[in-house]
Amino acid sequence: MQVLINKKQFFQTYKSINYANRSWDNYSYLFPIKPSQELAEITADLLTDGAMDIRPRLKSMKYNYIAFFSKHNDELIRFNKNLYKLFKVKGRLTKKWGVNHYGKSQGCIVVNSTITRIMNLCGVPFGRKTNISYDIPKWISKGNLDIQRAFLRRSFTCEGSISYDKNSKRWEIRYPMYKLANLSDSNKKYLNSLKGMLSNFNINASNNWIKESYIRKIDRKLVEGYYFRISEKESMGRFCKNINFDLEYKQKRLNKAIQSFS
Repeated sequence: MQVLINKKQFFQTYKSINYANRSWDNYSYLFPIKPSQELAEITADLLTDGAMDIRPRLKSMKYNYIAFFSKHNDELIRFNKNLYKLFKVKGRLTKKWGVNHYGKSQGCIVVNSTITRIMNLCGVPFGRKTNISYDIPKWISKGNLDIQRAFLRRSFTCEGSISYDKNSKRWEIRYPMYKLANLSDSNKKYLNSLKGMLSNFNINASNNWIKESYIRKIDRKLVEGYYFRISEKESMGRFCKNINFDLEYKQKRLNKAIQSFS
């Protein structure tokens, strides 16, 4: 099986060999890090409704925490269970995080330098995601179908929506993504990577559309939101068969859409 992170790669994230050895003594049992459905799900959660805090400190980088935000408590519990299953570490569930740019006030916070380093090495970027370019990690987009399915299910559960469009008189699944306008190429690339994974399940999606644009109050920069949609009867059926949603209310809507086709 493919190895994502070995000891050498992990040690390269440290400036101090003493700190690296200390962390290795505590967490060497986790290595080597290999692809798994749980790792793909955690990655999807962090790339959508998550955050990673890594910041410069003197001449090195300080790895602080990872966090996943949701207004649904079941989602936080799911994230925490995956963490424990994979890393034998549990995050802290909190409702006192406050208002943040994710629009969520509760989250699962994991203050753990080692896990933060691992997830960063797995391809999760740090910083405000609307301000940076990144793509789906290749170990996921080129991984086996179980890995891809796990990532897609979590991604659509977090960011996707399903609704009935009164104008077109059809059900459709939408997936949006927002970035600064000067990063529109990166935005489209990520959405196209998702569509490429969906095509592996014979699920067709539309071209990318501009959903909306607005001037961000904090810095007066232009933000654009692109989205694609899945609306073909056959493709929605395959999405229901192969991907699905974890959130019950979204899954009920999908089931209702599928039933309306019969």
